[in-house]
Amino acid sequence: MTLALLAIALILPLIWFLVPLALRRLQVRHLARLCANRRAIILTYDDGPSSEVTAALADLLAQHNVCASFFVIGSRAEANPGLVARLLADGHEIGDSTQSHLNAWKTWPLAAVRDIRAGRQTLTRIGVPPGQFRPPYGKTTPATLLDLLANRETPAFWTIDTRDSWESPRTTAEVLDMIEHQDGGVVLMHDFAFAPRGAAGHRHAAHVLQMTAAIIDFAAKRNFTLLRLGDLAVVESKTSLQPLRSER
Repeated sequence: MTLALLAIALILPLIWFLVPLALRRLQVRHLARLCANRRAIILTYDDGPSSEVTAALADLLAQHNVCASFFVIGSRAEANPGLVARLLADGHEIGDSTQSHLNAWKTWPLAAVRDIRAGRQTLTRIGVPPGQFRPPYGKTTPATLLDLLANRETPAFWTIDTRDSWESPRTTAEVLDMIEHQDGGVVLMHDFAFAPRGAAGHRHAAHVLQMTAAIIDFAAKRNFTLLRLGDLAVVESKTSLQPLRSER
């Protein structure tokens, strides 16, 4: 009995953490393959919206007729409904990233699921349909995955992390090298006001805007296609892409 209990105690944590991690790695490989097949770059922005970054970013993307994917935090979307409405009107994709950005690996399962549901309810209330879900910090558990499955939401990971929220972010040159090496990719950036580990305020905003402009310019020069994350699934199913403004 003691050995059986010990075995269970060892196996359950492995299932709880390793199974979602393995599923994440499979999806990342899948996304990388889809991007490489189409030579696609997906610009994604997490943890906004914020008046300090999102508005200027929307202006930049509109200037170049590019659409991106924004994974918003429910509480920040509630505080900036005008920005959410503008992103939708401009053709950007908006996905859910919970109500308060709880790390599922550091939160009791019920609390993590409640945070996901609260974020989903917030976005529905302000007119954003459910679809793509980006797990905070990229962390999921069987409990959170089951909730997503029940609500037909898809975990949306990334293949290239710019580390713009880190103390030592990747340089623009490093990110462009990664895109070229992978023949495209899903690029992670953040449009929140303050990076918890990196440059804060205007320095973070300037970094994200500069990085975005450089990627757009690189895509045009190297014949990459800029898409939203949800468009990859449309490509894979061999149906027509929903038109982007840059293709109109």
